[in-house]
Amino acid sequence: MFFGSTKQFTPERLAALHPSRSVYRARYAADAAATIVAGYALAEDKAALLAYAQPDLIHS
Repeated sequence: MFFGSTKQFTPERLAALHPSRSVYRARYAADAAATIVAGYALAEDKAALLAYAQPDLIHS
C-alpha cells in the first residue's frame, strides 16, 4: 500500500509550468499519448484520460 498526501500548486507555480491553457492542453494531450504508447493505458481510454484535464485551473 502507498500512503501520502498531495498539495496543490500555487497559482504562480501553475503559471510558470503552463503559461496558457492552450499550452496546458497540448502538453496534457502529448503526455496522455505517451502514456498510451508506453503501455500504461489503452488507446480506447484516451478520451477518458483527456477528460481528467483541468484547463480551468490555468489562468491565462
